[in-house]
Amino acid sequence: MATTQNSLSEVVQLIAAAGDLTAQWFQHEDCVKFEHGDRWVSFCGTIPAFAYVIVHETLVRNGPGLATPEQADFFRAVEDQLYKLFKAGFHVSLDECLLLDSELWPFCKRFDCFPDTYVSPDMILGFILPHRLTTYQKDWSAGLFRVLEGHRDISFSDYAAMRLAADLTGIATPSSLVGHTAADFGIEKYGSASIASRSLSPRTRARSRDYPNA
Repeated sequence: MATTQNSLSEVVQLIAAAGDLTAQWFQHEDCVKFEHGDRWVSFCGTIPAFAYVIVHETLVRNGPGLATPEQADFFRAVEDQLYKLFKAGFHVSLDECLLLDSELWPFCKRFDCFPDTYVSPDMILGFILPHRLTTYQKDWSAGLFRVLEGHRDISFSDYAAMRLAADLTGIATPSSLVGHTAADFGIEKYGSASIASRSLSPRTRARSRDYPNA
């Protein structure tokens, strides 16, 4: 049990650090220029980092990409810890956080509110996290497969990083980014990028042996 708890704490810390790196990366952009904007962007940056952990543990280590029951329990524990982090004790305006219409209006409809409503970050993230987490997992997997197929026009982290930059700046993207570049969406200035992976992936690989059933 001690090993499991230590591993959980370390992974959550790494995911949170990846979120902080994202906030630093975007510190001069409009998406952080509102009260608590840096915290919001940091929280958003934890989602692709968490997706990386899931892809690494299921796809890279297991082979077929299916989580074992022990790993699924571990991922739920990580998510629970992240929601504790998201309960930050402040409120933000929906229209300053959700720049994608595909997220903003469904949220407003679900909770019968207006775009300028102030809500807690954990409430917003509880709504958008499932879809974003699944999408980022697909992006990480697609990047990995492209690299393994020998394509030299992309690195493992490119699709997830492109998606994160687009999500944060309100640029709509297709379900798959395969065949697209940052120039297609006008986000070249963010680079081909390993926003999440630079702070996360090497150390996660080193510690993955401590995961339950890893």
